[in-house]
Amino acid sequence: MCRDGAQSGPRCQRQGKYRRGCSAALSRHKAAPTAGVKRQIQITNTGILPRSLAQELTMPRYLVLGLCLLAPIALADSEEHDLAYSIGASLGERLRQDMPGLQLDALVEGLRQSYQGQPLKLDKARMQALLQQQEAQEGDAAMQKLQAAETRFMATERGRYGVHELPEGVLYSELQAGTGAQPKAGGKVQVRYVGRLPDGSVFDQNQTPQWFSLDSVIEGWQVALPKMHTGAKWRLVIPSAQAYGAEGAGDLIAPYTPLVFEIELLAVGD
Repeated sequence: MCRDGAQSGPRCQRQGKYRRGCSAALSRHKAAPTAGVKRQIQITNTGILPRSLAQELTMPRYLVLGLCLLAPIALADSEEHDLAYSIGASLGERLRQDMPGLQLDALVEGLRQSYQGQPLKLDKARMQALLQQQEAQEGDAAMQKLQAAETRFMATERGRYGVHELPEGVLYSELQAGTGAQPKAGGKVQVRYVGRLPDGSVFDQNQTPQWFSLDSVIEGWQVALPKMHTGAKWRLVIPSAQAYGAEGAGDLIAPYTPLVFEIELLAVGD
């Protein structure tokens, strides 16, 4: 639970289908007795007409050959179109969630000009300033949501039965009483602990007894542990201001995240 960020967790702070079909059609057509003689071909499963609309058609040999040559091109064009459409749909979904109310005409215009290497209507400095402003606004909104979530969580925890509040807003409930000595300021403690996020997921735990110096752990521990007697086991709810604050701890602990610990104090030392 050291504060230097050296470790994570509570010990630190901070085309072949078309070709086969066409080859078969050509081979059947070559079997025709004379060029120009009408050949009846039943189109029933080409993907162009449904079975209910299938009918006998007269198909000269040159037309069959032309269809064979065009089929791979049509397939490639269709795949490219569908790929581009899929990318656009994915981008549109993300933008709808992140930036509702965006002007789509301007978005498509900027996308087209940039993608085709055309001159842009806005200079780079103007665009950079707008993008930075948008990013800052999104960041502020995200922080406000995190702070509001913390406030709600702490209020819920504060209202639980048997919960007491220590200075700096640290909450505790006694799971097991202790009768031994209490830690001294700046002293050492031997503990077992489990650390959880507000959603209950474990971000750190150690069931092997560990020694810590009180001046190296997060503030929430510094506030609570001196109040415990050896042998006691407490449940602590530590506000973010007494844990990792507005910075969080990497990808593990988000900013403004209160932490929940179960700590058993096993021994104390100087």
